[in-house]
Amino acid sequence: MASTCPNTWSTRQTSKLTNDVTAYFEYTPGEDFPEVIDYCKSIETEYGIVIEKYENKIISDLEVLVNEQNVSTVLLGNRRTDPYSEHLLPIQRSSKGWPDFLRVHPLIDWEYGEVWRFISHFKLRVCCLYELGYTSLGTISKTRKNPHLLVPSSGEGPAEYYPAWLLKDGSKERESRVS
Repeated sequence: MASTCPNTWSTRQTSKLTNDVTAYFEYTPGEDFPEVIDYCKSIETEYGIVIEKYENKIISDLEVLVNEQNVSTVLLGNRRTDPYSEHLLPIQRSSKGWPDFLRVHPLIDWEYGEVWRFISHFKLRVCCLYELGYTSLGTISKTRKNPHLLVPSSGEGPAEYYPAWLLKDGSKERESRVS
């Protein structure tokens, strides 16, 4: 499937990251949006990093990172409103049954709107799917445009959606996910 997003991000100069492992976990191989793949590739170029893609089970993939690459700390983007995240602490050891590492959740208590204000303030680039009405990205078969961003229309032509940052009620963010 080809990407449906125009290449609209800036080409500003950024500092390069070094000595970090950047991992991307694909839970269902072949179910990534092409736009997400393109975005990851552009981040690699912009920041001079390599995003290592893992396609197995997250626990065994993390074991590889901890045991073979000596990763001791993992930064995660969980927020309190994400599934299974309501009891997470900003900094804590991994759970029983997981490889031992320090989990850091810098965004755990951020609200949906705060994330978008931060992104806007620092002019950070995001995956173009957010411009098209997606508010939470998962696999292709389990993600749709958020119905709360549907632009009212006369019924003619294809449906249009407002961008993700215009979602007024952050509690509706995950309504773009299909169970």
